[in-house]
Amino acid sequence: MNNSPYSMVRPVGNRANYWRTGSLPRTLSLLVRRNEGVSWAVLVNQRSEGDAPSDNEIDPALHVTANAVKDWGSHDLLYRYFR
Repeated sequence: MNNSPYSMVRPVGNRANYWRTGSLPRTLSLLVRRNEGVSWAVLVNQRSEGDAPSDNEIDPALHVTANAVKDWGSHDLLYRYFR
């Protein structure tokens, strides 16, 4: 049995970022919950091969993008688009 953790945790001050990655042949997934409560899921139907950009470039690019957002808004739009 593998003793590896189910998810990864990176402490950030008194809070933590949580993430989980996974893959099957020709797929990639990434789930992230940042310490300030912002979360995202990435599902890709191909993994990097040959000269394609590395899969490892996806996570940092999303963090850079999230850091650039100045105002996430104060209300939940979930029920406006998903009922």
